Amino acid sequence: MASKYDWSLVAATNASSDSAITWIEGQAPSTVNNSARQMMARDAELLGDIGGALTAGGTADALTVTANSAFTTYANGRIVTLRIATDNTTAATLNVNGIGAKSIRKMLASGESALTGGELQATGIYDFKYSEALNAAAGGWLLLNPTLGDQTAYVTLTGTQTLTNKTLTSPTINTPTVTGLDASTTARGLVELATDAEAQTGTDTERAITAANLQAVTATTTRKGVSEFATSAEYRVGTDTARSLVVDQVWSAAAEVTLTDAATIAVDMSTFINAVVTLGGNRAMGNPTNEKVGQSGLIRIVQDGTGSRTLSYGTDWEFASGTAPVLTTTAGATDLLFYHVIAADRIFANLVKAVA
Repeated sequence: MASKYDWSLVAATNASSDSAITWIEGQAPSTVNNSARQMMARDAELLGDIGGALTAGGTADALTVTANSAFTTYANGRIVTLRIATDNTTAATLNVNGIGAKSIRKMLASGESALTGGELQATGIYDFKYSEALNAAAGGWLLLNPTLGDQTAYVTLTGTQTLTNKTLTSPTINTPTVTGLDASTTARGLVELATDAEAQTGTDTERAITAANLQAVTATTTRKGVSEFATSAEYRVGTDTARSLVVDQVWSAAAEVTLTDAATIAVDMSTFINAVVTLGGNRAMGNPTNEKVGQSGLIRIVQDGTGSRTLSYGTDWEFASGTAPVLTTTAGATDLLFYHVIAADRIFANLVKAVA
C-alpha cells in the first residue's frame, strides 16, 4: 500500500510512484479528480501522523503504533508524533506499522544515548524521527523533545566568588562542587558542618553546629553542654546521672504520693518523698525498698471513718528508745510519721500525733 513517502523528488517519476494516483501523459480525464483527491488524502495522512492525534500503544518501554501513512519499511525521514499513555521507566523501543521494534534514542552533550527512564511522560506529546545512522547504524527513532529531569547547577567558584565553570549534563545535573569560599567571623562563605565529636570537644573555630550536634553535646560533671531536665519522678528515684534539676520539678517531687492500703503497706522510697495512707484496718508498715541514705520526709497516716486502726512496723523501722509509737485512733485522725534514712535497712522515725 502506497504512502506519501513513496513520492519522488524527480517530477517525472511521480507519474506512477503512487499506485492510487495517476499523472501519466495522456491519462483519461476521468482519472484526474480521483488523483487530485488522493493527493489531498496523502496530505491528511501525514498531518495525522505528525499532528499529535496518534496515541502510542504497547507498553511503557515497548511502544507500538499504526500510522496513517502506510509505509512498510523504515528509512531516513520517517516521522510520527505520539501521545504517550504511560511514563517510560528505562530504555524504550518503538514499532511502527508492525515493521519491527527500533530503539528510541536521545541526544546528550556527550552524544547519542538510549533512554534511561522518565523522558516520556504520560499525556505528553513527543516527536520521533527515524534515522538509519542511530544506534551504531542499526537504525532507531530519535526522540526530538525528551522530558528533562529536575536540574540543579554544577558550579565551581573561586575564592573571589566569581563563576569560572558551569557544566550541565542533560537530563541529570551533576552535584555542585564549591571551593575557596571559607567563612570566618568577619567573612561570608561556606562552612563545614562539625561532627558530634568536634561539637563535644568545643574547641573548633571553623565548623558550624547543627541541631543534631546540639543533641549530642550532652553535659557531664566535667563537660559543658546541653542537659535534659529531670522529671519529678526521676528526681525521686535519685539515680539519674544525665539530667539536671529545675525548680518546679524539685518542688513537685515533694507532693504527697498515696500509698496503697493493704495488710502490709508497701513502701517504695524511690516513688515518693512525702506520702499519705488511709488505714482501712489494722496494718503493718512494710520495710522500705529503694531507700537512699540521707533521704528524709514524712508519711501522713489517716484513720478511716471507723477509726481504732493500729499500725505495726517492719524491722527496718527504728524509734527513740526502741519503742514503736501508738497511733491516734480517733476516726478521721491524722498522725505524721517523720523519717530519715540512716543507712540501708535503717530508717529512723518519729510520730507526731493528732495533727488533725
